[in-house]
Amino acid sequence: MSLTGLSTGVTGVTGVTGVTGVTGVTGVTGVTGVTGVTGVTGVGGGPGRTFSGAQSTAIITARDAIFGPMSTWDKLNYTPYDIDNADDMLEWAPWVRTMVYQGELTSGVHFRVDSGTGKATLYSRQDAINGGNLESGFAELASFTRPEKADFETQLEKIWHYGDLRLDRQAEILTQVGYPDHFFGVILGLHPERNRFTLEVMGQAHAFATTIVQRVKIAMACKRPDHLSRHVQPMLPMPGHGALPSGHATQAAVLARVLGLLQGVPEVEEMMMRQAERIAVNRTVAGLHYPVDSIAGAALGLCVAEYYAAQSGFEVDGAAFQPKSVDFNGVGVGAQDFFLSDYFDGGARKSFAPGGGFHVNLGNPVAVSATPYLSKLWSLAKAEWS
Repeated sequence: MSLTGLSTGVTGVTGVTGVTGVTGVTGVTGVTGVTGVTGVTGVGGGPGRTFSGAQSTAIITARDAIFGPMSTWDKLNYTPYDIDNADDMLEWAPWVRTMVYQGELTSGVHFRVDSGTGKATLYSRQDAINGGNLESGFAELASFTRPEKADFETQLEKIWHYGDLRLDRQAEILTQVGYPDHFFGVILGLHPERNRFTLEVMGQAHAFATTIVQRVKIAMACKRPDHLSRHVQPMLPMPGHGALPSGHATQAAVLARVLGLLQGVPEVEEMMMRQAERIAVNRTVAGLHYPVDSIAGAALGLCVAEYYAAQSGFEVDGAAFQPKSVDFNGVGVGAQDFFLSDYFDGGARKSFAPGGGFHVNLGNPVAVSATPYLSKLWSLAKAEWS
């Protein structure tokens, strides 16, 4: 059972699990109540509540038997909710909250591809920073230039060597096809009853990262390894989207960094980063990704994680946290392998430019406006670690 889906219902909303074919393994949909919408009679309740046709009929007849004439009906004394108050968010179903969270996240970014250079750039909207001035534009958050054909051909050798590990890592690879949240949950000792809001943060960060990485993938349009060589023969069905950036590398880096900022223990964050690296490398072992896919994914994931934290009101020494922008250029990557410590070490992101044009360079801090609903969720999750 997926911890993330159990608490948030994100899997059913985003459709990610359905894409990867792991629904049967996680069993999440039935727990969250999202599938309840398509239950026996097409009517669903909240988590754990699904109405059958027979039960609905029984409720109708029971009501007819116990209520009196309209003149005797009571009118409850109630206080209306405040308008748009984040403190009321727990009154709403998890899938409703998901819609609101994802709306806040995606409305703050913009994506553009330069048709001349082929560079794809993710921007952070600055109007909320500048007093609501809609003409104030955007700040660059992350940019990507894809490797050349020769770079991918050189990277194939890494895939052949990593392929020797397939039997050793088969169990990990198969259980990491969907949400790899358990591999972080066991480090932190997460439980749905104790860490309800931490799991919800994980689900929202994961869903947002998935949305962003898929847009970058489409722009980069990089062919998978099995399109370059018939000897790759991946051990899993090849996903129906591009190679770079790696979605698993992006999502794993997001979870490791978000959870690191949330729980605040550097040694634990370091272990989660090693887990994120292993999850990403396993996709190369499986024959699904080049190492450079994971490099781009980690660069994007770490940036997205810090953007998520900033939108959630995360602060450092009482000041609003500002993520640094990142520029990935894959041209000239050649045989470069993926090591997450090249891009994150000592609790902070870092640049990596070994030469030849290939680089992952950090830029200036980007001001991000915290949003009320994400901030409320973050504060509830943070309280679980205090």
